[in-house]
Amino acid sequence: MVTLDWKDSVTKERLLAAVIGSFESTININEVARLMGDGITYNQIENQLRKVKADAKKLKDEAKGRGAPPPSTPRKVKTPKKVTDGVSSGRVSKTPSKKAGSQNTSPLKKQILDYETDDQFNYGDDELYT
Repeated sequence: MVTLDWKDSVTKERLLAAVIGSFESTININEVARLMGDGITYNQIENQLRKVKADAKKLKDEAKGRGAPPPSTPRKVKTPKKVTDGVSSGRVSKTPSKKAGSQNTSPLKKQILDYETDDQFNYGDDELYT
């Protein structure tokens, strides 16, 4: 098996040529230009693909006598891991609070809330109503 450098520009050009060569019909260059966007025109795409199309034709001619590629090696089947921590679905649910109907506030918040409600109507105007 040959190892290729997939980051090499020559390898990428050869792959593109092979993909284009594998098409049974022509490339819709108008659609390619539309997908590229940024004002790219039909002629610009055609000019860039001219060399790639020629390479694709060469690859097809070279591959005429070749058979199908060898099958890839099958993947090894992984044995499933046993769940040991009790969480089987990946979801964790909250446990209900111990006191029924209790507010979930911290002692400091509770103290501040109690202070505000106790002092809400006491403005020091008790002498006015006596």
